Amino acid sequence: MPGAADNSCGVPAGFVDIHCHVLPGLDDGPRILEVSEQMCALARASGTAAIVATPHANHRFAFDPVKTAEQLARLGEKVNGSLRLFTGCEVEMSMETMPAALRNPAAYSLAGSRYLLLELMPTGIPPNLEGVFSRLLDRGFVPVLAHPERNVQLQKRPDKVGAWVERGCLTQLTADSLTGRMGRRAQAAAVELIQHRIVHFVASDAHDPVHRPPRLVDGYRIVGEMFGSALANLLFIENPRAVVQNQVIAGYPAF
Repeated sequence: MPGAADNSCGVPAGFVDIHCHVLPGLDDGPRILEVSEQMCALARASGTAAIVATPHANHRFAFDPVKTAEQLARLGEKVNGSLRLFTGCEVEMSMETMPAALRNPAAYSLAGSRYLLLELMPTGIPPNLEGVFSRLLDRGFVPVLAHPERNVQLQKRPDKVGAWVERGCLTQLTADSLTGRMGRRAQAAAVELIQHRIVHFVASDAHDPVHRPPRLVDGYRIVGEMFGSALANLLFIENPRAVVQNQVIAGYPAF
C-alpha cells in the first residue's frame, strides 16, 4: 500500500483517483452529502489520497462548473483535509455535449489541467471521434479516454485504441474491470490493453459506497501481481498525480 507522506505539490502520497462521481446531486452518483462523505471515508481507508470529482456531462446531466465547485467546497469542509479534492468532468462523446466542451475545454478539464476525460457510449464509436481528438490536441489539450475496456467494439479492437494513443490520446481503465466486477470481457480487455502498453491511468469510476465504491487497492494489487509494482505505481499513483499537477505523464517501465 502507498504511504501517507506529503509531496512538494501538496498531494499526499497514495492513490490519486481521476474519475469519481462523488459529488452529491449532480448526476447518477450520490444524491446527498452524507453519502459523499461515506465514499470519501472508504476511499481514504483503502489508500486513496486525492480524488478528482468528475460529474457527467451527457444527454441526461448538464455540467455546471459553478455548482460543481460549490458542491466540492461543501464536501471539502466535511472531509476536513483527510484527502485532497479537485473538480473535473466526464464528457460524453455526443452531439449534445461535445460542442460546449470544444468551445471551452478548460472549464471541463481534470483539476484545471490540460487533460480532458472523455466517455464513449458502451456500444459504439462516434464517426467524428478523430476530429474531436485533433481539435483538442491542436489546442494543447490531451484527451483521456475513459474505460475503453468496457466498450463492446473496442473489446474486440485494441488496435483502434493503440492508434489513438499513437496520436497523443491517453486511456483510463476502471479498477473494477481488473477485478472482474465489470464482467469477464471487460476484465480480459483491460489486461490486454495493459499488455499492449496503451493504458495510462486506473481510476474507480465510483458512484456509491456499495455497488460501485471508490476502492482502488484491489486493482492495484492485481496489476502489481501481473506486471510488477513499478507499473502499478505508475497507473494508480504517479500518472494520476501528474494530471492534478498538470505535468507530463511518465512512460512505461519495463515488465
